[in-house]
Amino acid sequence: MRAAALWVALLTTAGCAASSNNAPPGPHPIPSPWQPKPFMRGRLPQQDTGEVVVRARDGLGPDEAALMAIDQHPRLRAVRAARGIARTALIGAGVLPNPRIDGNLDFPVGGEEATVLGYGVGVSWNITPWLSSGARTSAAKAHLTSIDLEVAWQEWQVAQGARLRAVRAVYLARQVAVATELEQAWTRRLHALRAARLKGATTELEVTHAERSKADARVNALKLSQRLVHERIGLNQAIGIDPAAEVRLDLAYHPENTFGSRRELLEGLPQRRLDLLALQHAHRFHDRATQAAIVAQFPAVEIGFQASREVDDVGAAGVALSFEIPLLDRNQATIAAERARRIQVEAEYEARLHEARADVVRATAELPLVRAQLAAATEASRAAEELARQAREAATHGAVDPLLGAEILERAYTARLRVLRIEQSLAELGVALTLASGTHVGAAAAEDDEPPAP
Repeated sequence: MRAAALWVALLTTAGCAASSNNAPPGPHPIPSPWQPKPFMRGRLPQQDTGEVVVRARDGLGPDEAALMAIDQHPRLRAVRAARGIARTALIGAGVLPNPRIDGNLDFPVGGEEATVLGYGVGVSWNITPWLSSGARTSAAKAHLTSIDLEVAWQEWQVAQGARLRAVRAVYLARQVAVATELEQAWTRRLHALRAARLKGATTELEVTHAERSKADARVNALKLSQRLVHERIGLNQAIGIDPAAEVRLDLAYHPENTFGSRRELLEGLPQRRLDLLALQHAHRFHDRATQAAIVAQFPAVEIGFQASREVDDVGAAGVALSFEIPLLDRNQATIAAERARRIQVEAEYEARLHEARADVVRATAELPLVRAQLAAATEASRAAEELARQAREAATHGAVDPLLGAEILERAYTARLRVLRIEQSLAELGVALTLASGTHVGAAAAEDDEPPAP
């Protein structure tokens, strides 16, 4: 991967959210005034320079993977094509019908007064679409904003998916390193015990125990390596590069230690979650479309100017007016369809908001517990390391059973692996909370206002 510095790509989608600066109408509490520019700002963490930098020398981290996924994910290219379709609808909403020209020729075929060629010409224009032009244009703008925000929400999901893949790959790489270190330790011990057995300085039991422990360590290292291969390929696919490429990971990555309250995250959901904003503007779109359909139920009215000359050389000019009689078709189907779609959008909004709140509450409830597990596991790992050091010193003087010393050593490595697994869970919870809340939070973020009950 070549070295590159990428500005936060999500800021490029901020413009798409700027189609309207007014709060969309609806029965829900909707942010007012609606300020689209900050929505995409700060979606990913930034350095002091205001940018996230992708460098080959320090490896690929979760935040860098998120940026690369937004920029290069193959499926997003197809998703963004929906913006062009919505823009064509906006163009069509503002286009009025063309004027119509009618003409005729009358040839004299009999009669003493039929002496000249008769003709008629008229220009007319249907003014009814002009009456609903404002509502249709407003509806198309709301629809375009809704599509833009929905596309941005899919970009946000892709970015967080890439972050999750990167987090898992980083921690699996660390676990593979620890498991490999344990396997190598047992390999060295097994070689030493086999040499000692030839001299009669050890028992067959100790050799067999070392062989079993080495095999177990080998199996565990291979299982972790298999999971790492799976996550690496998934990460490459998420960031849009060759699945066979070997991307150097940022093994120095650690979750951020930022803080926020559950109350703040819940209160700001309608202002931050891009899918909720998209549904708000979809509601506005169907509201304006309903207004346009109501206007369109009135009969089509055409006004125009006509000039004619009869075959007896008598000329005439005047104004023409024609309209339909709305006895059967009063645009009932279109009006009913738009109202039904608006109700559907309202129900979808409520469902997504409820789901988002549940995801935030779930993540914020789990985070303090996982952090407490990490603290306890870290303390246990330190104690296991110290016990292993003391056991090694005692083994040199023959003051500890070799089998007990080997078991203590294995427990120290197992404790290290447990710490890494809990750290991974903590980082994954941070990604889940980031996705649910619609804004970047560190894995240690979003502490509840009160500690959970024991």
